[in-house]
Amino acid sequence: MAEAFARAYGTDVLEAESAGLQPARRVSRRTRAVLRERGVPTTGQFAKALDEVHLGRFDLVVNLTVFELPDGVKLPVRDWPVGDPSRKQITLYQQTADKIEHMVQELIEELRWLRGNWAVPNVQPVLLAPPRPLYALRQRAASCPQM
Repeated sequence: MAEAFARAYGTDVLEAESAGLQPARRVSRRTRAVLRERGVPTTGQFAKALDEVHLGRFDLVVNLTVFELPDGVKLPVRDWPVGDPSRKQITLYQQTADKIEHMVQELIEELRWLRGNWAVPNVQPVLLAPPRPLYALRQRAASCPQM
């Protein structure tokens, strides 16, 4: 969900990519349905493992899981433990989407503020989503102040 929201709302300041600690085989139908209800496309999204993502090109990890990240993740981390709605009722997916959407929008606004005040072009962090997907958002500029 975080990747889809980031792509829908923040392409001027970030670029989303997803992976996971224990990835599902695919993006769930319920996740796609909740995003479709909000007019948020999921085109190009697919499940993949954390080890399939080259973390060296990222600047920030946002961990949406309740789990610790592997020791190999040597990036700044923000924890947004929203929980995993998998195999739950659609209302839990909707509540989870509300939380993630709000947090992603706040991050996008923060990145826009940083870009406007620090002349930082296209800051793009990394996101981990509940507990399956990891969302990675790249930074194009190395001159970004610490977040």
